[in-house]
Amino acid sequence: MSVYVDLLHYRELFANLFRRDLRAKYKGSFLGVLWSLVNPLVLMGIYTLVFSVLLKVGNIPHYPLYLLSGLSIWVFVSGALAASSRSLLDNANLIKKVRFPRQLAPFSTVATHLVSFAAILVLLIPINFAIIPATRDTVWLALPLAVPVVALVGGLALAIAAATIVFRDVEHIIAALLLPWFFLTPIMYSFDQGGAGVNSLQ
Repeated sequence: MSVYVDLLHYRELFANLFRRDLRAKYKGSFLGVLWSLVNPLVLMGIYTLVFSVLLKVGNIPHYPLYLLSGLSIWVFVSGALAASSRSLLDNANLIKKVRFPRQLAPFSTVATHLVSFAAILVLLIPINFAIIPATRDTVWLALPLAVPVVALVGGLALAIAAATIVFRDVEHIIAALLLPWFFLTPIMYSFDQGGAGVNSLQ
């Protein structure tokens, strides 16, 4: 728990690290944080075309919106984990010069990607509210449910960043695992289709 308490004790330093990482991520970019919306929207268009139109994968109501909901979380998780793997290495000069809790570096990386995640949610929640009336009573649960997701990603990011210090291959392993992990999650299909596929093999 003290790992997270240090965020409060060193909040000014954490804020400076966060601002530096955020500026570095969007430096020279015309759209800035809006690029966070472009990536999942482009992916949604591609996967909707491939799986819904070309491959005729299932009959999922509001499939593009279903897909975007899953991609919003995936883009945050994969981006934060991939970037955090080098967070301690990239801050090596600062770590050697200044004494501060080392977990602030990977947490700053996660916070930078959290801005992108928040921007997607700001777009996604009103769209769900407007297009799917049945979700109006539950769509707001996305906000409290995002908290444990962020906490989980923060813990994984810290573990990955620490492991990369000892084993430099970890960052490459993470990059290699993210692609199959994406296709093993039910983002592009429903659980019923996964079960049907298993039954067909029996």
